[in-house]
Amino acid sequence: MLTSATMQTDKGFTYIRNRLGLMKANEKIVQSSFDYESQALCLVANDTPFPTEPTYIGVLGKTVVEVAEVLGGHVLVLCTAHGMIRSIRQSIAEPLAAVNIRVMAQNIDGSPARLIRSIRNDHAGVLLGAASFWEGVDIGQNAIKAITIARLPFEPPGDPLFEAKSESHEDPFKDFALPQAVLKFRQGFGRLIRSKDDKGVVIVMDSRVHLKRYGSIFLNALPDCSKEFLNAREISGKVSDWLIP
Repeated sequence: MLTSATMQTDKGFTYIRNRLGLMKANEKIVQSSFDYESQALCLVANDTPFPTEPTYIGVLGKTVVEVAEVLGGHVLVLCTAHGMIRSIRQSIAEPLAAVNIRVMAQNIDGSPARLIRSIRNDHAGVLLGAASFWEGVDIGQNAIKAITIARLPFEPPGDPLFEAKSESHEDPFKDFALPQAVLKFRQGFGRLIRSKDDKGVVIVMDSRVHLKRYGSIFLNALPDCSKEFLNAREISGKVSDWLIP
């Protein structure tokens, strides 16, 4: 028996069954005990530059700063590469220090375990993390109220292991890269609501969710939470309306 909160892609188990070679298997989806409609809000920025464009980090950083100022910290930024962590840290560290909010970046300011301890003890921080923060991490203690997904978690092209696995698929993007990214996206979302008392916001800063045909697959894979598309400059105000009485 296999049990997981993040095995579905596009409301089904086709991808994971193919990966495991389980062509004949009984499947069952059990609804979550969490009330995602009232506990979680997903905001998708629809006007950001593509992550490959030079102005992207500036727009992302400005939004992270604005949300952190509204919440007094309590922000986790999920990145897809350590180079992105360094770029975002450079963009947000100074303006956040001016309002007494610390920036804690994975492998720059400490190991994942150390940074989790730090933000549990001092919620007035912004935590920047990559691979190990997307899954299996329970920060808890109301330390995180907003998760910013900086970029859709596709594997980088040219990665030897990824390229080798892709060769076994007739359509590597549709059959392998996309469902794998969707699973990781669901796992990232899952860092937010960890108990029935949690309430928070997931902010997606990758406009491909809005502009690309496959974007709806990512959103459809999420629990039945509220979802809104809006301009990046409107995000902090929406976060304030949702989380601050």
